[in-house]
Amino acid sequence: MDRIDLFAWVAGLPAEQLLAKERGESSAAIQERVMLAYERQLQRQGCRNAELSANDLEVYCALGVPEQTMLINAVKRLKLSARAAHRVLKVARTIADLNQTDVIGEAALLEALGFRFSGKEMD
Repeated sequence: MDRIDLFAWVAGLPAEQLLAKERGESSAAIQERVMLAYERQLQRQGCRNAELSANDLEVYCALGVPEQTMLINAVKRLKLSARAAHRVLKVARTIADLNQTDVIGEAALLEALGFRFSGKEMD
């Protein structure tokens, strides 16, 4: 399980929502947002977030004090390995990039932690 970085549970949609005229974000809009995040990564560090080394994490995934405390507590409580903690940071950096923010905030860190688990660990 330590080699799997993202779990995403997707609930089925009710028939009414499937047939609704209003749709969520279009695929084209999502693609544009992803491409902007990718460009942001290349401009900032010259590579994708997934390719950052442990030393690069200190530079490009630096956390504020509240976020550091949150990650430390998660590592202890959830018994994350160093590799898992680094993957959480990389995913949080990507979430921040998708949101076009320069800092990794608590919301991005929580979202990244949420993607880390399949749900079975929470039972």
